[in-house]
Amino acid sequence: MSQGNQTATAEATILIVDDEPAVCQLLAESFANRPWRVEQVHSAGDALALCARTAVDVVILDKNLPDMSGVKLFWQLRSEGHKLACVMITGYASAESAVEMLNLGVSAYLEKPFEDLFAVGETVAEVLRQQRACTARAARLHRARHPDRAAARKHALTVLLASPDAGVRRGAQTSLAGDTIVEAATMPALEEALAAAERFQLIVLHAALSPTTCSALAAAVRTRAPSAPLVVIARRPPVTILKQLIELEVDVLVEEPFNAGSFASAVASLVAHLRQERAPGRGGGGGVG
Repeated sequence: MSQGNQTATAEATILIVDDEPAVCQLLAESFANRPWRVEQVHSAGDALALCARTAVDVVILDKNLPDMSGVKLFWQLRSEGHKLACVMITGYASAESAVEMLNLGVSAYLEKPFEDLFAVGETVAEVLRQQRACTARAARLHRARHPDRAAARKHALTVLLASPDAGVRRGAQTSLAGDTIVEAATMPALEEALAAAERFQLIVLHAALSPTTCSALAAAVRTRAPSAPLVVIARRPPVTILKQLIELEVDVLVEEPFNAGSFASAVASLVAHLRQERAPGRGGGGGVG
């Protein structure tokens, strides 16, 4: 079922999973001039079998497969320890689905039919660049969502909590209670705090800080803290903005209206993992690269 550039010097292996052979073939042909080895399969079962015998760097995955949903397949691949990035594709994009993709940890979310195949290739290339710039990210996302609770030991975690709302700051800070150092900031203090962003192991960003879109605010923070785990609190934005948040590698979106219990539930596994990484003997440093 292999297609595309199969040279021994391929820089990366890309797996296309779609039950429409024409879609697989179209993508494979559009990648022909890329230095990638391209595989294509048409079912979740075949994808699992291929990943069991071949190391895959990026999977381009249709959200709706006949034998298993793309979401479930990605969960299973991650639970089996495959450290791959995912570009999810769908013909039925929705804000609800995009939120699910963001919290799942996919690297990009694209709609079919594709308007520009060159742009799809550029998206995959950017995902590969991000993956190589932070090679442990896929493993971190897997562990954050499947923490080894027996091994998770608490250790001081420094969090930047940026919100103009005192109630949100109080509720989030209470939810992060434990061996945690929380530095709260409003908009005037945010830039100053980010000047030393490396001291934070987690950034919680409330979209109400700025009149711009939540993705613009997240992008501004990303320029100062490119690899820090990032949680965004916002009213559910449209699909276009959610796609941007996915591309900015936002780890969790907590939807407003804010509720301390919902916030605690949404960030629990990520915080547990970050504390585990900071535990004595783990060599934790600033960020979770």
